[in-house]
Amino acid sequence: MAFTLNLNKSEFDATLQIKAVERQEFQRRVFQNWINSRLKNYPDSVQVNDLFKDLRDGTTLLKLLEVLTGKKLKPVKGNMRLHHVNNHNNALNVLKEYNVKLIGIHANSLADGDQLTTMGLCWNIMYRFQIVEAMKGGDSKNAEKELLDWCQYILKSFAGIEINSFQPSKWKDGYALNGIIHSFQPSLFNMNDLSKMGDAARIENAIYHAKHTFGVEPVFEPNDMISDLVDSKSFVIYISQLYMVLSSLTPSSKNDESLSKVEKAILDELQFLSSKHDSTLLQALQNPTLKDLKKRYRNYNVFFKELEAATERINSVKVDYECIMQSNNIASVDKENVTLSFEKLINTYKTLQSNAQVARNAVQSKLVSHLIEQFDQVFEVIKQVKHDHDNISKTLNDEHSLLSEVQEKNVLCEKTIAVLSEMKPLVKSLNDLSEQLSRDLSINEPVKKKLHMAGNNVQNEFEILIVSLQKLLERSQKVLDEKKFKDKMKNWLSGIQSLQIWLKQSLQLKIDFNSEQLDNELNKIKACLSDVDSKWNDFLKLTTEWNETLCDIVKNNDYAVMQEDVQKDFADLHKMLVHSNNQCEMMISENLMKDQSNVLKEWKSFFNPMYEEINLLVNSLVKHPMEMDIISAKRRKQNIKEYENKISSYMKEIELLKERKLRIIKQKGFSVEIESTIEKDVEVVQSLLLNVKVAVKEFNKLFLDDYQKLKKRE
Repeated sequence: MAFTLNLNKSEFDATLQIKAVERQEFQRRVFQNWINSRLKNYPDSVQVNDLFKDLRDGTTLLKLLEVLTGKKLKPVKGNMRLHHVNNHNNALNVLKEYNVKLIGIHANSLADGDQLTTMGLCWNIMYRFQIVEAMKGGDSKNAEKELLDWCQYILKSFAGIEINSFQPSKWKDGYALNGIIHSFQPSLFNMNDLSKMGDAARIENAIYHAKHTFGVEPVFEPNDMISDLVDSKSFVIYISQLYMVLSSLTPSSKNDESLSKVEKAILDELQFLSSKHDSTLLQALQNPTLKDLKKRYRNYNVFFKELEAATERINSVKVDYECIMQSNNIASVDKENVTLSFEKLINTYKTLQSNAQVARNAVQSKLVSHLIEQFDQVFEVIKQVKHDHDNISKTLNDEHSLLSEVQEKNVLCEKTIAVLSEMKPLVKSLNDLSEQLSRDLSINEPVKKKLHMAGNNVQNEFEILIVSLQKLLERSQKVLDEKKFKDKMKNWLSGIQSLQIWLKQSLQLKIDFNSEQLDNELNKIKACLSDVDSKWNDFLKLTTEWNETLCDIVKNNDYAVMQEDVQKDFADLHKMLVHSNNQCEMMISENLMKDQSNVLKEWKSFFNPMYEEINLLVNSLVKHPMEMDIISAKRRKQNIKEYENKISSYMKEIELLKERKLRIIKQKGFSVEIESTIEKDVEVVQSLLLNVKVAVKEFNKLFLDDYQKLKKRE
């Protein structure tokens, strides 16, 4: 019994030993195949036929590292063991730079062809440059886990396929491998048909399609999986190769969705771009104004923002399009169709962008020209305003400038400020537009710099000039008030002095004035006195206002003295006027008495001769006409006629005398006694004339009778 057990144990050990040798041989073959797949990229097409023998000199190892790292590694020439060890040391130094595990691996062992050391080195190299590299250079500790996560993600849509490690026993039925292949190319086979196959056939199906569809070279045969020769290391190597090819592709379940998404996105963008092709923005403006250009430029900014958004969307579409083109799961005809659509989209976009840029450049050029022209016009205004500013300042600084000149400059200053205030919105608008254009990336730097400087200069000059003019206006108003104050004082002083001179001259002349002249002079004095009183009130009111509002002017010594002089002269003039008025009234009273006496004398000298003449006439009439001869009678008849005419003339003179009496009384204001005397004299003359008139009438009647008798007698 014991023998039997020993025999079985011996057989079992032998079996294990055989299995170990087979597995080692399998690993050697896997490592050798992987190395040869990489050495294909070496210029000399080096191949490894015997892994342990061909790697001993270190030259093949250095060539492999050249392919894997891209570094130029020059081997040491020579066939001695020393040369081989140096080559391996150089190789190990390179591997250290890439964090390849080298524990227990020495150059001497490699040069001696030690199989375990060589196999360990090969696995570490494969792990670093296959598995870790496949996972995008991630952490070597997590590389296998990330690879397993990817497999689980791809297989999650397949019911009943679950894996949780890279143990070959979990994969040997072939469903998981076929599931990964089918996910990226469903048209290769039907997953339902796999159930009709055995494990080896399923594994062979997966390995076949992986090689012929995706170009993944197998590192083991299907029977190796069935016979349990494949270990986890070898299997991870194969899965990592699949990952390197398939990870850049999209699983088929998502391919159709991605293709539809790209096609729809391309169509949407084409529709958007086509709508923009019909935009009026691409049409040229005819004789545009600055307002038209600003509006068009603003619209261009909106247009290009929309175009920028479209650019971002098209770039996103491009990324999806490139994924479609790289996918091996998309039919060629679909790729061709989507390529035509995408190329049409790009061409449409480029054409629209080019046309819009040409149109915008034309508007920009005109806008810049208009803007510079506007700036030049504003600068001309500023230049003229500066000239006016200097002239105004010069006038204000001149102490001898007239009030009218200051008033003229004050009005000019106000008008200039009004003009600049009206221009202020325009200047701000021009400056804002200049700033906007200077930020436009499509305008060349010299033009942007010129616009920026012009805008800033205009804005600064404009603001400084307005402030300066406002200060100048305040100063001008102050000088104007000073001039008005001073001129008013001078006018008052001059007027007062003129009145004083007139009064002095008047006092000398009034001695020779008659009553009428004195009356006129008195009226002048009274009017002047009233005017002076009115001006005095104006002066008090004005000086009160100026003392409150223009205290800095009034406090000036010159103006204070002038104000005091005016006050003193006003007082003196008022005294002179009152004195002259009193004197004039006194002289008028004296002259009135003289006039009354003279008029009375004049009246008597006129009245007495007339009275005597009338009496003589009456006395001559009492003589009898019969005592006369015919010649005397004729003469007397003629005298009677003359008497009648003379009486008529006297009557008229009496009427004139009465009128003169009334006029004298009215103008001179005679006393009651004189007026009564004149009235009595007039009555006497009138009565006497009536008597004469009656006597002449009677005499004429008698004379006519006698005259007729005398004429008959002859």
